[in-house]
Amino acid sequence: MSDKPTKFDIRSTWLRSIAFVVGFSVMTVELISGRFMAPYLGSSLYTWTAVLMAILSAVAIGSYIGGNLARHTTFIARAWVWLMLSAGLISLVTFVAMKPLGGLVQMSHWPIIILTLVFSFLIFFPPALTLAVLMPLLVKTDVQAIELSGSRFGSLAAWNAAGSILWTYMTGFFFISYLHTQQVILLLVAVLVLTSLGDLFFKTKPRAL
Repeated sequence: MSDKPTKFDIRSTWLRSIAFVVGFSVMTVELISGRFMAPYLGSSLYTWTAVLMAILSAVAIGSYIGGNLARHTTFIARAWVWLMLSAGLISLVTFVAMKPLGGLVQMSHWPIIILTLVFSFLIFFPPALTLAVLMPLLVKTDVQAIELSGSRFGSLAAWNAAGSILWTYMTGFFFISYLHTQQVILLLVAVLVLTSLGDLFFKTKPRAL
């Protein structure tokens, strides 16, 4: 029996924290999207259908892109800070652009189905896409050996889902009720930027399989 004490793996814990942040960030974008669209396009089944299509499309495409990028080890070693920063900045830029875009949408005579899709894909798709790219890179970075890939993926996916669940609750019952919508966005941007800066303290380079 080994007397060697179990070492706390701060690196893996940090990666799970990032997965948690990615989960709640995507869910925050999804939940507040309806509130942002309401002044311009109302709140209806068309609105939420377009939002879900944009977010799910972003997750699917982002996961595919991230999976391809995960094959390039040198890219992963340099990508963390920039991807997290990009997600925060893209969120800020797209939501700043929402008001002028909303004004153009209100003046358009296109069918409501087309307008909701255009609005959703221009505003909500970019930040969700950037965040979705991160998950495959997290798995690649955290895998120590091929036989551990399943458990590592399951753990990261669980933390990602936990972030989504917690932020669904917090956004739906507290943030939207007590904070202005713009304040929720600024909070999201701050969390993403601080997480990216925090990554500078952790050498999250991929481990060889």
